[in-house]
Amino acid sequence: MIKYLEIEQLISKVKALLKKIDIPKDELEARLYNIHPKHNESAENLIQYIAFRSEDHTELQRWLNRIGMSRLAHAESHIKTSLELTKTHLENLIEANSFHDSEEIKINEVRNHDCITSELFGPEANDRRVRIMVTLPREAAFDIKLIEKLINNGTDCFRINCAHDDPSIWKRMIHNIEKASQKLKKNLKVAMDLAGPKIRTGPIKIGAKVRKIIPKRDDMGFVSKPSFLLLVPKLFEDSPKYAVPLDIEWLSNLNIGDVIEVIDNRGKERKMKVANTSIGGVLCHCFDSIFVTEGTKFFIFKNGQKYSAKIEKLPALENHLLIHKKDFLRLSYDQVPGESKLYNSEGALLQDAHISCTYPEVLNYVEPGHLVFFDDGKIGGKVVEKNKEGVSVQVFKAKHKGSKLKSDKGINFPDSHLPIESISDKDLEDLGFVTKHADIINLSFINNANDVEAYFQKISEHTSLEKIGIIIKIETREAFNNLSDIILSAMQAPKIGIMIARGDLAVEVGWDDIGWVQREILGICNAAQIPVVWATQVLENLAKKGLPSRSEITDATQSLKAECVMLNKGLYINEAVSLLHKILYRLEKYQSKSESMLPKLSKLNTPESAKSGNAVLNH
Repeated sequence: MIKYLEIEQLISKVKALLKKIDIPKDELEARLYNIHPKHNESAENLIQYIAFRSEDHTELQRWLNRIGMSRLAHAESHIKTSLELTKTHLENLIEANSFHDSEEIKINEVRNHDCITSELFGPEANDRRVRIMVTLPREAAFDIKLIEKLINNGTDCFRINCAHDDPSIWKRMIHNIEKASQKLKKNLKVAMDLAGPKIRTGPIKIGAKVRKIIPKRDDMGFVSKPSFLLLVPKLFEDSPKYAVPLDIEWLSNLNIGDVIEVIDNRGKERKMKVANTSIGGVLCHCFDSIFVTEGTKFFIFKNGQKYSAKIEKLPALENHLLIHKKDFLRLSYDQVPGESKLYNSEGALLQDAHISCTYPEVLNYVEPGHLVFFDDGKIGGKVVEKNKEGVSVQVFKAKHKGSKLKSDKGINFPDSHLPIESISDKDLEDLGFVTKHADIINLSFINNANDVEAYFQKISEHTSLEKIGIIIKIETREAFNNLSDIILSAMQAPKIGIMIARGDLAVEVGWDDIGWVQREILGICNAAQIPVVWATQVLENLAKKGLPSRSEITDATQSLKAECVMLNKGLYINEAVSLLHKILYRLEKYQSKSESMLPKLSKLNTPESAKSGNAVLNH
């Protein structure tokens, strides 16, 4: 039973909290000086919420729960109002007849939140609150049907990553988006990612100029699946590893079923059969292992005549370092190609593996004991030594049989404070195109409010902040710690949002902390009444391999706490979009951001009940 004195103590506690969040007018005006008028109330609420969260309120929440009152668990977007209501209800428990019927308390949570979301991503479509953003692959520049399918399956916004391709490809993508949108009578937004100063592994010593075509064999040594060789007139950066270039006139004479003879670089006579022909090239099935290199000749017999072609130029294979647990890996200042560890003929280690990084100056700020992670955390280690050549990292995380480390893979230094510029030279170069063609700019590797100011200054040189949406990606430990200041600085622009970039962020903060970190980001953004993008590895197995894992289905349902979900490209991206659309559509009635809802209890449809429509329990 709750005593009168305990209620009085609760009232005193709530009054103290109201006083605590009552920021002096001059201090408040100073902090809101650059805020866009649209965000004034939201910014004030955010400042109050941060003041409120500076203490532990779990005991107060327990007491409020005991007397059947709101526990303030969903009060982020209207913290002062919630505290005032709580105080009123507590006072009413003491004076049973003192209800304040004449009082009207304004809660602007839904209006402002939904308004900013619609301005950023466009009006709500596809019968869902949560939008779907899809990262476009390079093929979208040449295949408008791909974009049409993505739109029909539920895509609301397209993302173009400026870390890949170039303006000519981006322009073709945007052109196809516009054409597909017009055809399907949709109005889809285009978001473009500025790459930011991402630290990556440097080049690796090139491999041999050879392609190894080896079919799969069963336990008895018989071929169970042929290998493929794609004969093309020209190689591109994203051509498959099994592609080789040959003369276009020679290729034009090939038909399905033709048999091609090859003498490979070992002098072995091999045959392959043409399985398919298209504009992209000629696909052949190979039932024997073939090693082809520059100078390898291909023969075809037509009408009693022998026609030949040979490989003139062949790029070297992309190499990698094979890294094992307990290995030492040197991160070097010198930009020399990386190499795997070397042994002598007797098996003694001659040299540890080494590789450079794209920002060698960051090594000046790395000290022994600091953690280092590579390739989204697939390889992890600790700095054990630092000298004029670089830093030596002892690996504690890698696959049992070793992990492959390739060039251009991300490096994270979660323990090191790296004072590097937030805007890279490439970002400055790309800004002209992005501000002209994008509806939304995604800012990468923002660490503090100064980074936001620097970006906004550069963006303003090309366009007005009133005209373009801004999404700030939170992907470092420092960014999380400075989140409220980052948001307040970003509020100079009317259309803003936050992306929880969980890939780099998980590596930076640690797997044991990423759960509560992303929850805190959602809470702070809810207090600021700005939309959140839930990003990185959403339905990734499905998008890349065609089959989702159970855990990523559960993760996809958690995205209902955000306003937008981002999917990355993959061979099965259309299947991923379609499934995500169904998940979000069906579950939105059970979840409204962080609040659970209780719709009428339903059963799963059976074929019979689906026809009759009797899917709902008669309670």
